[in-house]
Amino acid sequence: MEPDECPPIPESQADAAAWAAWAVHAVATGKLDARTGGEVSKLLNAFRQCLEKAEAREELEKLDELKAQLQATVA
Repeated sequence: MEPDECPPIPESQADAAAWAAWAVHAVATGKLDARTGGEVSKLLNAFRQCLEKAEAREELEKLDELKAQLQATVA
């Protein structure tokens, strides 16, 4: 399989979903062997977890800012 046959580098949850759909189809049609498909799946899961952690970190930072603002108005 040529690299240009793969989807673009994933940068979002939607991209990861597109990659997963591509990998499922590629394995099902024999363009990608099952072992490589399994590794792609593991890597996509790791990527998704990184995205989720980054989103959670951003949300926590927003909550910390809000907390500081509220404390400043109460004090």
